[in-house]
Amino acid sequence: MNFCYPKKYRLLYNSEFKNILFKNNRIVTLFLNVYFNCNNLTFPRLGIIISKKVIRLSNDRNRVKRLLRESFRMNKKNIRFIDFLIFPKRILCNLNNSEIFKLLDNLWCKYAIDN
Repeated sequence: MNFCYPKKYRLLYNSEFKNILFKNNRIVTLFLNVYFNCNNLTFPRLGIIISKKVIRLSNDRNRVKRLLRESFRMNKKNIRFIDFLIFPKRILCNLNNSEIFKLLDNLWCKYAIDN
């Protein structure tokens, strides 16, 4: 199996981000705001936005981004062809890595191919 995370699985352009935000399909949880939209591709894509106002320390921001990408990378083969845009909330920094992975696994299960 190919678990790499090349550029084709990333949302790269401002127009792609705006397209997802304007569709207004979202999930709001205690830890994340997730916007999503079906795409016409044969794979899911991920975009992450974390501002300095939300998570102040750069090492915390980078840790959260790394965990989000890793979770997506490990589950992308099971996810439908959807673009995801994730806005983590401040409280997410208080969780340890395993709790964040559990939270994200629940999110990916909602959009699994077999559902």
